[in-house]
Amino acid sequence: MFGIGMTEMLVIAVIALIFIGPDQIPEVARNVGKFLNELRRSTDDLKKDFQQQTGLPRNFDEWLETRREETPARIAAPVAAAAAHDPPSTDEDGQMSMNLEADDAKEPKKS
Repeated sequence: MFGIGMTEMLVIAVIALIFIGPDQIPEVARNVGKFLNELRRSTDDLKKDFQQQTGLPRNFDEWLETRREETPARIAAPVAAAAAHDPPSTDEDGQMSMNLEADDAKEPKKS
């Protein structure tokens, strides 16, 4: 919870017992609980409003997983198309040129 361990929570409890006193600890704990509950509600409302405004899906993790599944297929098509073209070649001057189109079999231009 909150990324703290049992020893840290015990230290916080002992400090609270010393500074607050045993009579007020239940009231303070109740107020802290109410505050955290209200904070969680506010952040959930803010997240909901943000998702509605940006058009993101309600469950972002599921959406992200579907995008990860779609990505290899979306990448594979351009990679396959690029592999079908001729590899780069060099002209007389040692300049690399790529023939990306089939009708590009003309002689290199001389300047």
